[in-house]
Amino acid sequence: MSKNDEDSKQKENNLAIGLVIGIAIGIAFGTLFGNVGLGIALGAAFGLTFGGAFTLKRKAKKRSQE
Repeated sequence: MSKNDEDSKQKENNLAIGLVIGIAIGIAFGTLFGNVGLGIALGAAFGLTFGGAFTLKRKAKKRSQE
C-alpha cells in the first residue's frame, strides 16, 4: 500500500470519527432541547468540521516530524 493510500484512509477515518461524534452530541443536545432533527444537522456539520481539522492537524504534525 502506498503512502498516499494510507493518508487517504486516515483522512476518511478522521472525517468518519468526527461525524459520528458530532451526530451523537447533536442527538443528545437535540433531545435535551426538544428538536432532534436540528441537533443531528448541527452535530453533523460540527463533526465534519472538527474531523477535517483533525486531518489538517495530523498532516501538519507529520510534516514537522519529517
